Amino acid sequence: MMGLERLSRALLENPETILQELVNAAVELCGADSAGISIERQDGSEQEFYHWIATAGDYSGFLNAILPREPSACGVCLERGHPQHFTVTKRFFEILGVEAPVVTDGILLPWTTEDTRGTIFVMAHGRAEAFDTNDARLMTMLADFRRWGIGNRSSRRG
Repeated sequence: MMGLERLSRALLENPETILQELVNAAVELCGADSAGISIERQDGSEQEFYHWIATAGDYSGFLNAILPREPSACGVCLERGHPQHFTVTKRFFEILGVEAPVVTDGILLPWTTEDTRGTIFVMAHGRAEAFDTNDARLMTMLADFRRWGIGNRSSRRG
């Protein structure tokens, strides 16, 4: 409840922080090691396609990271249009030329607004089967908060 109260307070008092509060809550509520929100860049090239606009936990240092269109779990999730269970091995990071903890368990959910597509995700970096169906339901609920945050962010840019 405390995490959801924090999100509600952010919506009312500091709406510009809602996306960061959302990934912080995802780490806390799901017991995740990392969480994030990605968006497809409107002007993105194949090499600079996904932008991580909010990160928390062990991956907090990847805030504003720009990733290629492929290989990408985000792309698979968006193509399929429903939540995905995923893992990421060291080889993936070697291909990208990045050092990062492997993902031993993860949940990735797609989302779409009128003009933006992206994903929201939680990850574990050392535990297999760290998440269950309750975590997937919670992430679906958190994605509803994300929908408002992205819409609010877009309106502030225009």
